[in-house]
Amino acid sequence: MKNILFFLFLIIIFTFGCDTDENSGNNSEGTITIINVTPSSDLDIDTSYAFTVEVSYNLTSDNQGELNIGFNTNSVNTFIMDTNSKIIISSGGSGSHTFSVTATTKDYGVNGDFKAFVNIADYPHESTYMPLDTDTQILTF
Repeated sequence: MKNILFFLFLIIIFTFGCDTDENSGNNSEGTITIINVTPSSDLDIDTSYAFTVEVSYNLTSDNQGELNIGFNTNSVNTFIMDTNSKIIISSGGSGSHTFSVTATTKDYGVNGDFKAFVNIADYPHESTYMPLDTDTQILTF
């Protein structure tokens, strides 16, 4: 009976592995955090604003990275990225960056919030890609 239990234990270990690194299949890692958004409150609905969004980032990779920003201006769950504002960062780079972008506010009522969205991704990447990390901040009316 002990041999059967030991054999089952080995099968479980080899099947599921012992690796706890969630990014083990990805050859690069990065983090991004929104530090501040101005303005972030008392906004008017359906109004264009010049937003300043400060982020901190860390890219622990041999690859270059890319910082991106967007807002959910068309639908509550879809963020439109400002492709003119992307920033390329060096491999192994860390620091802060301030985006200056214009977006039109939307009030989604009970369906959700208007948000600023940032991400860090490998560079270069395909047109459809999975960011290394994201962050959002709710902007209020």
